[in-house]
Amino acid sequence: MQGSPLSELLDKYVTGSLSEAEKKELAGMLDNVSAQEELQALLQASFMDDRYEAADNTELQTSLHEFLQQHMDADALQKRSAPLRRLLRFAAAAAVLLIIGGTAWWWNTKHAPANQTEITIAKGDIDPAKSSVTLTLGNGQQIDLEGSPDGALTTEGGAGIVKNGSLLSYNLQPSSDKIVYNTVSTSYGSQYLLELADGTKVWLNASSSLRYPTAFKGAERVVELQGEGYFEVAKNAAQPFRVRSGTANIQVLGTRFNVNAYAGDPLRTTLLNGSVKINGQILKPGQQAILDNNDQVNLTEAGIEEVMAWKNGLFLFNNRPLPEIMREVERWYQVKVVFAGPVKGRFTSTLRRNIPLSKLLRTLELTDEVTFRIEGNTITVKPVTQ
Repeated sequence: MQGSPLSELLDKYVTGSLSEAEKKELAGMLDNVSAQEELQALLQASFMDDRYEAADNTELQTSLHEFLQQHMDADALQKRSAPLRRLLRFAAAAAVLLIIGGTAWWWNTKHAPANQTEITIAKGDIDPAKSSVTLTLGNGQQIDLEGSPDGALTTEGGAGIVKNGSLLSYNLQPSSDKIVYNTVSTSYGSQYLLELADGTKVWLNASSSLRYPTAFKGAERVVELQGEGYFEVAKNAAQPFRVRSGTANIQVLGTRFNVNAYAGDPLRTTLLNGSVKINGQILKPGQQAILDNNDQVNLTEAGIEEVMAWKNGLFLFNNRPLPEIMREVERWYQVKVVFAGPVKGRFTSTLRRNIPLSKLLRTLELTDEVTFRIEGNTITVKPVTQ
């Protein structure tokens, strides 16, 4: 896709170097239904390109608006198929966002069809929730990791506990027979990295917790997860690694995998490489195990990029139902979501996780399936009647 004619024209389009002849060529491509999928993928990729974030060129903005008015007028859109109308409206809004750093959604607010309502923000926008991470020691003492200075924090159960920025690590010290458990908990909008005493690394997503011994003793290395975590397990065939979460029991020798175990959602274990066994079922790299309500394991091919998007600072929705997306929104922005009616559509988008909530919601509104209202920390979701 990169290096294609459409890709090259789009790059020139958002950087302001498109010639008149190339504008005509791009306009022709915008009318070509066969280019829809490539155009959408390129625009979504462009959202992640830092070159476009700081652009601030008034003349270019004006030119862009005129170009969109000429080639994406509302009357013409109404005559096209619904999928193409949605794509072109997304293209226009995305292009403007890239050029002016998100300060306007010109197409969506000025040229939306009659049944498309601009998102209503009653009391200001909402940023991702303030990061808060807590370490609970074996004696019940709690330490605010965000507010603690770097360096040695304490010693428990034969391990020294050290904080270094967003990393908490455990250094083995003279052996102690006593097993002491620690717990790290993340709040809304928070993520954290742990390096356990055996060298295993665990990334925790928002609203998650991991309980683990400060030093691994005995025949197994066992940790307990709530929420979501990505594991890079240090190899030790003589001491297998296990993750327990609800009714799931995940056994590992040395591998990289992600566990999504939020309450209310089916537990999903995704294997990147190596080998894991969940409730007796062996996974292969690239597979995802879904644990149903009857504790039965169902295997499917995994979308690795989507699964790992949270760790890479992204929202990546690939044909996802809106209730599932909004549960992720609740955990990241510390909001309450209320549905005013059922929303049947599925949604695809890629956005950074550090954006204000309104930008994420506006992107979802471009589907013509739904509108939103922000009032305090409550988001009301209303389906659009087509």
